[in-house]
Amino acid sequence: MEDLYSNEGVEIFGPLLVSEIKTHINKRRKELGLDPISESKLLVDVKEKLKFGDKIYFFKESLRGYYMDGYILERDGCAIEFFPGSVS
Repeated sequence: MEDLYSNEGVEIFGPLLVSEIKTHINKRRKELGLDPISESKLLVDVKEKLKFGDKIYFFKESLRGYYMDGYILERDGCAIEFFPGSVS
């Protein structure tokens, strides 16, 4: 996974293959001390909305004690859907 963008606490990685999303989610869950999943609502939602040629990116934002991450679905060069992950 390539680091595409990094600026002042915001990082974007990708594009991810659908098959990589589950691995990526479980890696994040392990970092947070949570058990791995076999299937998640997020993964099901991504699969339902995905069309041929779409790209999926992981992003994280960490600014002054605030953290948020999730996935962005890109279609024809435009971000069309945001799938939230962790927020703290």
